Amino acid sequence: MQTQFGELSQHVKEWSGIAYKFEDFLKQMSMQTNAMMEIVKQMGERTVAEGQQPMPREVRCVDIKTARTEILALFHRKPKLFYSDIAEELHLDYETVIKACKQLQKEGRIEGVTVGKKTTKKISNKRS
Repeated sequence: MQTQFGELSQHVKEWSGIAYKFEDFLKQMSMQTNAMMEIVKQMGERTVAEGQQPMPREVRCVDIKTARTEILALFHRKPKLFYSDIAEELHLDYETVIKACKQLQKEGRIEGVTVGKKTTKKISNKRS
């Protein structure tokens, strides 16, 4: 019994040490997260100060049909667009933009164009 109590006491000490290390780890992660959030905030402020469009704070909720119509209209104004361009310009979430573009591409209304390592979209030459 004495041996078992001694072993249990040793295990409790070990777990206590692990708990303190984990608590320190969580504090450090919290500090790093806060620092990263401050950097992102400053980057947004700098973007606005430099005259660039800030990332949209809110996105509009529209159905796929509306998104497709707006995206096609945008392509008629700007010949080549990345998903991010479309999302920023129309204030749409990326999921809606990607779904709408995939449907438009499947129908042959737009097509992908490789630019360096990235793929952009443009109005299809086959059909407009």
